[in-house]
Amino acid sequence: MINGRVAGRWAERDGEKLAIIGERFNGDFIKVVVKDSEIPKVITVCYPYETID
Repeated sequence: MINGRVAGRWAERDGEKLAIIGERFNGDFIKVVVKDSEIPKVITVCYPYETID
């Protein structure tokens, strides 16, 4: 992912989760949802349904 930005942030009982949207090497956009911790853990990767600026 190149130059990702945080598109969403929400609290869960086991810590905060972030949705990061960024551009892949081929120009497509993807969304990565991670658990925010010392070592971030990837929860899911998908194509975003949000509008990309």
